[in-house]
Amino acid sequence: MKQDGGPHPRPNDSPDLLGAAFNSMRELVFIVDRDFTIVFANHKALSVCLPANEGRLSGENIFTRLRGYGDLPLLAVVEQQLEQPEHSLYGDKINARFHASPDLVIPVEVCPSRFAFQGQNWVMMVVCDTRYRNDIHRFYYDRENELRDILDNVPDAILRVDSEQRLLYANETALQCMPRSAAAIGLKMNSLIGDSTLMEQINWSLQLVLRKHIQLEAVLHGVRSDSRVGRIYQARFIPEFTPQQTLKSVLVIARPASRQYFAEQQVRQTHEQLRQMTQKMQSSVENERKHMAREIHDELGQHLTSLRVGISLLGQNHPALQHDVEPLTQLVDGTIKVVRDIATQLRPAVLNMGLKPALIWLRDQFNKLRSGVCTLTIQPLPVSLCDDEVTAIFRVVQESLTNVQRHAKAREVEVKVLTRGNVVLICINDDGQGFDPGLVSEGAFGLLSMRERCMMKGWTFNIHSTPGKGSCVHIEIPYTQPGAAKVYDNE
Repeated sequence: MKQDGGPHPRPNDSPDLLGAAFNSMRELVFIVDRDFTIVFANHKALSVCLPANEGRLSGENIFTRLRGYGDLPLLAVVEQQLEQPEHSLYGDKINARFHASPDLVIPVEVCPSRFAFQGQNWVMMVVCDTRYRNDIHRFYYDRENELRDILDNVPDAILRVDSEQRLLYANETALQCMPRSAAAIGLKMNSLIGDSTLMEQINWSLQLVLRKHIQLEAVLHGVRSDSRVGRIYQARFIPEFTPQQTLKSVLVIARPASRQYFAEQQVRQTHEQLRQMTQKMQSSVENERKHMAREIHDELGQHLTSLRVGISLLGQNHPALQHDVEPLTQLVDGTIKVVRDIATQLRPAVLNMGLKPALIWLRDQFNKLRSGVCTLTIQPLPVSLCDDEVTAIFRVVQESLTNVQRHAKAREVEVKVLTRGNVVLICINDDGQGFDPGLVSEGAFGLLSMRERCMMKGWTFNIHSTPGKGSCVHIEIPYTQPGAAKVYDNE
C-alpha cells in the first residue's frame, strides 16, 4: 500500500520481481534441473563462490560444492526429501558442508523443494550459512557443560522429578546414591532408593508439595540394615511451574547432614549431662542448705538459748553483777537473731510446710520493704508437689521478686498459681518499667538460673516484657497423675 492508502502498481516484468527478491536474500539460493545442474544462483551465492566472475556457476553440478558429513549420502538424502518430505528422517533441513572455494568450507543447512515450470521439474535449494548460529550453539553448549560440571561437583544431591515422581534429572552426587545410576533417568523414585524408610519420607514430602504447591524443608532419616540411623539429609523441595502457573516438576536439593546431625546429637547429650549434673548439684546444695539451716537453728540456736538462760540466772543470783550481765544478754539476743537470719537465708523453715506458706512468706517479705504491693492468688492444685518441686518454684518466684525489687520500680506485683487442664500455671506480673528480653546482658545469671531450673524439671519457662509496660514470668508445669485436691484460699 502507498502511504496515501492507494494500491501499489503491479510490476511489468514478474521475472525481474522474482530475481530482485532472490537477490535480496541473505541465504544462498540455487535453482537446479533434474540432474542437479545449476541454472540460477542469486547474488549471495555468486559473491560467496565467485567474487570476480558471475558466470561460472551455471552448468556446475550442485553436489560438487555441497557435500555431506562423513559417509552421509547427501544425494540420496536430498532425493528422499524431495520424494517424501513428510517421511524424511532429517526434517525439512539437511546439515551439509558447502565448498565455496578450495580454502573455504562453510557449514550449512540445505532446504530443497521441487516445483514445475514449463512442463519440467526444477529444484530450488536454499543454503543457509550456520557458522554464526553454530557459534551461538557452541557457546551455550559450553555454558551448559560448565553448569553441569558445577552441579556435578557440588556435595549436594540435586534432583528434578515430575508429578508422577519420575526422575527427570540428577547430578553426579545424586546418581552415586542410586544403585541404578546408569539408567536412572525416567524411572520412578521408589525403584531407585532401596531404603524404604527414606523413600517413605521422600514420598510424603513430594505428595505434600504436589498437593499444596508450597516449598518444603525436611530432615530425612535413612535406616541401616541393623535398624540404626543411617544417612541423614537436610532436604528442600521446590515446586516448579510453567508460565501458565501449572506445576510441572519438583526440584529436590538434599544436603548430607549426618556429620552435623551426630555432632548436634553429641552436643545435645553433653548439654543434657551438664543439665543433670547441675540438677544434682542444685539438689545437693539445697540439701546441704537444709542440713546447715537445721544444724544452725537447732544446735547453735539451742546452745545460744542455753547461754542466754545461764547469763540471766547469773544476774538473778548475783544482783551485784546485773549491770555487767545486761550487755551480755543483749549481745546473745543479737547473736540469736543473726543465727536465725542466716538459717532463714540458707533455707526458710517455711519451705518445709508446703508451697502456699512458702509463697505467703515471700509475699510478706516483699511487702515489708514497702517498695511496692505484692498480692498472691493460689487456686486448688490437683496434685501434690514434692519437696524438690516446691523448692524450685520457691526459688524461681524468689528470684523474680528480687528482680522486681531491684530493677522494675513497680508499684504492684501479682503472683498467681492457677490450673488449666493438665497444667499448673505460675505467673508473676508487675507494672514496672519493663525491659527488652533480647538485650539482656550475658551476665544476667538470675534469668538464666530461673530458666535452667525449669528446664531441668521439664517445665516451660517464658518471660514477656516490653519497655515501659512491665513484665510477666510464665511457668507451665504439666502433670499426669491427679491426686487429692488441696483447697487453697485466695490471698
